[in-house]
Amino acid sequence: MRLDDPIVLQRAERARELTLEGLGLQQAGKLEEARGRFMLALAANPADQAALYSIAAVDSALGRDAVALRSADRLMELYPDFALGHLARSQLLSRIGRLQEALVAAERALAIDSTLAGAADHLAQLRRALGKETPPPPPDAVSQWCLDGLNAQHAGKLDDARACFEQ
Repeated sequence: MRLDDPIVLQRAERARELTLEGLGLQQAGKLEEARGRFMLALAANPADQAALYSIAAVDSALGRDAVALRSADRLMELYPDFALGHLARSQLLSRIGRLQEALVAAERALAIDSTLAGAADHLAQLRRALGKETPPPPPDAVSQWCLDGLNAQHAGKLDDARACFEQ
């Protein structure tokens, strides 16, 4: 199928709608229902970046670290230059005690986007925990679709995230 195929476009639009619904449910604290919407979005479009990111975030919030990590890994497979995904994966890895892997993911996030909210502080904490107080590598400039919205979602500003996804 081609990307401009009407069926592909229809599935992508449906995934976006379901992700927006999921964000609203997530904001209302209905995490299981939000997860269901994100899963439906992935059924419509298995490569939907926002849905993959969101389901990993919800699973992490629900304490399902192994499931969240699988979703984060899949997100990084599909979108290796998605800085926010690397940061979220790093934070999850850090929480479950896999600090060396967390350090690599945090460094990658900052290499992609040196302005990513919270990334430099997170990296500094990891470096201290591992006894590695060296500066991060120089960043590369990367533009990502709706990165501001995903950053807003990551920071808990779900109204801002919804506004971005509705564009």
